[in-house]
Amino acid sequence: MMDKLALLIGSLIATGGFIGMVHIKGLSIQQTQKLNTSEFPSHSAEHIFNPVIFPILIGDTSALIERSQSFRADQPTGLLLAQLASSFLGRPYKASSLDQTNDEWLRLDLTSFDCFLFVEQLLALSQTKTAADFINRVRLLRYQNGNVDYCSRYHYFTHWAQNGVTRGWIQDLTPSLDKGASRMIQLDFMSNHQNKYIPMKQKRNIDCIRSQESGSLTRQNYLPLTSLSKNLNMLRTGDIFALTTRIRGLDVTHTGLIEITPEGVNAIHAAPRVGVIRSRDFLRYVSSIEDVVGVSLYRPLTVR
Repeated sequence: MMDKLALLIGSLIATGGFIGMVHIKGLSIQQTQKLNTSEFPSHSAEHIFNPVIFPILIGDTSALIERSQSFRADQPTGLLLAQLASSFLGRPYKASSLDQTNDEWLRLDLTSFDCFLFVEQLLALSQTKTAADFINRVRLLRYQNGNVDYCSRYHYFTHWAQNGVTRGWIQDLTPSLDKGASRMIQLDFMSNHQNKYIPMKQKRNIDCIRSQESGSLTRQNYLPLTSLSKNLNMLRTGDIFALTTRIRGLDVTHTGLIEITPEGVNAIHAAPRVGVIRSRDFLRYVSSIEDVVGVSLYRPLTVR
């Protein structure tokens, strides 16, 4: 089956850059769309023809992408992002959905989420107009240089956010906030907790992650918890939050989206064991989470 998919991908790319979208049920081809292949990794022809680049759309994801395109695209990105988030309220939580197999696939799933993929995929939806562009945007958000590989995936939120800032898709709000701070942290949680990650059973993945994490310090901007209340009026609907943690080797433990209402500041996020929910009173919610020392905040930019 994999050989047939590889041959099909090769022929589609060779005849105009078309990449098929595979529906997870039976891995049957559901439709084909033209992607922007200009940013696909160019250093390796072998990688281009590797079937793991083939986008995998889980369940009703294709229909949900189409539905999302019907939302008003003429409103600010933040408002559109929050509108999209509200439309997914009640969707189930699924932990580590990218790590269900040993192989790394470009996996798209709007039927269930962990907190990271909820933010990532909705940000991509809010900044693109077609299914093909959405898929390509997720690839460029999720992987360094768009290279679909476990070792190229942004496993830590701060690295993911830095990529988004560099590409001009989000803005780091912390420098503009009162009493904003930064810290240097060594992100090595994965190396020290290999048993938590299915792909880390492979020596190749262990070696590359260890190499990336060894002796490398990352600067993380954040707003200390004690300064959050005085900055709530600076937040806008659609801003991205990430809960910074004191847990060794980690930068954040959770992420989601801000919603501003007449009643106050809320969070819309994919919560473990619960699913996509709205947590009212953002300050109270954040203060209730164990080991949180502050919040990193980012604003989606209009790039359509």
